[in-house]
Amino acid sequence: MTELEFITLTKKWRQDTCFLSSSTQIMKHPAVQELVAAGDATVPWIIEQYREDISLSWSDLLHQITGVLPFGRKDQGYTKKIQQAWMGWWEKNAWNYKN
Repeated sequence: MTELEFITLTKKWRQDTCFLSSSTQIMKHPAVQELVAAGDATVPWIIEQYREDISLSWSDLLHQITGVLPFGRKDQGYTKKIQQAWMGWWEKNAWNYKN
């Protein structure tokens, strides 16, 4: 997957799901399935987007791709804490995902 394909898919994902409140429906979007199928190559781009924007389900997407959940139950529902946990995870693991 190229970065342009990634941007196109995430733009479509955002447009099609911006009025949905169900994370299950948001994560069933075809663009999400393509991003997950693209695998680890998308992780650096997801992290880059997630740093600036917490409006999409970046955490759920990262979890589906990496299998990692870098935050505990006490942080569930706290969007900023979850984002910070992922950024901490990225600082320790970025070397595994460099393109």
